[in-house]
Amino acid sequence: MSNKKAVGPDGIPVEAWKCLSDHGIILLTNFFNRMMETSKMPSAWGLSTIVPIYKGKGSKLECNNYRGVKLMCHTMKLYERVIDSRLRQECSLSKNHYGFVPGVSTTDPMFALNTIAEEYRAKNCPLYIAFLDMEKAFDRIPRDAIWWSLRRKSVPEK
Repeated sequence: MSNKKAVGPDGIPVEAWKCLSDHGIILLTNFFNRMMETSKMPSAWGLSTIVPIYKGKGSKLECNNYRGVKLMCHTMKLYERVIDSRLRQECSLSKNHYGFVPGVSTTDPMFALNTIAEEYRAKNCPLYIAFLDMEKAFDRIPRDAIWWSLRRKSVPEK
């Protein structure tokens, strides 16, 4: 997590977590583990401040030309990273999965697509490609479907 980022509703900067002593890290780890066991987290973590950021194109009077940035508690972001790390250990992603993968660039899928297109062109075979705009896809997926998918992959409930 980068330094000098805007703080969330709790007012704790990310730098505070980066300078924890070994004892502080143990306490924070125990706190996170307890949240995992109880499936409960501080209610303050549900609070955030949304700041509209202009995308840089189109009319500034049009709401669709802005994206909202949520200022959340850095402690919650840290906890999310712990969960993300644990999930990545449990689930294996396809080698063709490029979104939200550390160390993978937007150029990687473009290179893969270009390689496939060249192979088809060399064989003089037709190639059909579909591009889908998955705008706000995660927001539209029923939570039951997400839990079902995780269970199918044998991801532990906690």
